[in-house]
Amino acid sequence: MEEAERLGRISFTSFEEVYGSGHPNTVTRVHEWAVILEKSKRFQEASEMYQRAFRDSEKVLGHNRPETANYIRNYENFKRREQARGEIMVDDLTMS
Repeated sequence: MEEAERLGRISFTSFEEVYGSGHPNTVTRVHEWAVILEKSKRFQEASEMYQRAFRDSEKVLGHNRPETANYIRNYENFKRREQARGEIMVDDLTMS
């Protein structure tokens, strides 16, 4: 998993440096980074990245895009897994 983390961080930071945070490819890398962080049991960081992925997707692509819905759904699923593990989430997502 360490290698996946290293490569995920490189991919995420590279896309952000080259394209900026307002680019669809960067949003995808943010989401992929969230998945890697969760698998690495870095739950607080994963939560932040899942939230960033859907918020950035709303800004970049719009609320009604399938990608945005997917990122929101993935974050909700993450929260359910956290609850099943007995983790207490500090942040709560409010859908509007």
